[in-house]
Amino acid sequence: MGEFINLLGFSDIINLLLTGCGILVFYKIKRWDSKQDRLEAERRNEIKNLEAKTEAQEQYKMEKMEEREQKRHKDYEGIREAITSLSEQLREETKDRKEKLEIFKKQSGDLDRALLHDALYTDCRRVIDKKHVTLYELENIESLFKAYKSVNGNGTIEKMYNKVIKLPVVTADGDQEF
Repeated sequence: MGEFINLLGFSDIINLLLTGCGILVFYKIKRWDSKQDRLEAERRNEIKNLEAKTEAQEQYKMEKMEEREQKRHKDYEGIREAITSLSEQLREETKDRKEKLEIFKKQSGDLDRALLHDALYTDCRRVIDKKHVTLYELENIESLFKAYKSVNGNGTIEKMYNKVIKLPVVTADGDQEF
């Protein structure tokens, strides 16, 4: 190797050294670039993984939110169905009560009419048999007759009433009042 160095001139040695240094520098730069590329690739992979993880977390959050929304909707539907059912039951119960009330009113009206009929018949018969009426009896019969007419009473009682109002009005002692 010494001979080889003697054969070469100083400028050749410098050239060789510079070329060698250049090769070394080039090799080092190449290795450094390769390392930078590797680091950059790792960073990109980390970013991709982080993005994928973030996307998966977001997807999970969205799924959970949708599940909660579906549960809320299902709960709402259940509540709405319960309210609808209760409303329908209430409507039916109200309808039944109205029907019972109408029956009760009719029965009550029938009972009122029957009681008024009986009271009027008794009072009118008694007064007609006496062939006169006191002012108190007349007012009482008129009051009962108005009530009787308001519950749709008619017929025999009306004929008897018409006879009573034509009778002479007397005092409690039997004297004619007017």
